[in-house]
Amino acid sequence: MAGSPAVGNVRAKKETGRLYLDFMYQGVRCREFTSLPDTAANRRRVQALMEKIDREIALGKFNFRETFPGSPRADRFKVVENAPNTGIGTAKGQADHTPRFRAFAETWIDENRPAWRLSYEETVIGTLNQYLLPLVSG
Repeated sequence: MAGSPAVGNVRAKKETGRLYLDFMYQGVRCREFTSLPDTAANRRRVQALMEKIDREIALGKFNFRETFPGSPRADRFKVVENAPNTGIGTAKGQADHTPRFRAFAETWIDENRPAWRLSYEETVIGTLNQYLLPLVSG
């Protein structure tokens, strides 16, 4: 994914030479192992999967159980009930104290408004209203 930082990495386990995905999800470091040996072709395949996972996590659409159905870690992640079709979950036993995007954006604007010029404030609010808030509303 050109232009955006990678969240996860593809690595090879030294002892076996097999590839695995190493990424953070819901504040938990996840290492999911494959049976694929470390070759250029396999690395490209696993890297493509890692990029897909990165995109889905960023969009709040990643489903751990669907992606890694045989993983013992799959039960740790639970999709939040009553969440408005976002796919966002919380780890088992944790309360979800993360504010929704709209509430976070409003707080962020209020906290930063004193440091901004009026023209910049108008640009930020315009960007939120035109591009970002419609994504989370729809």
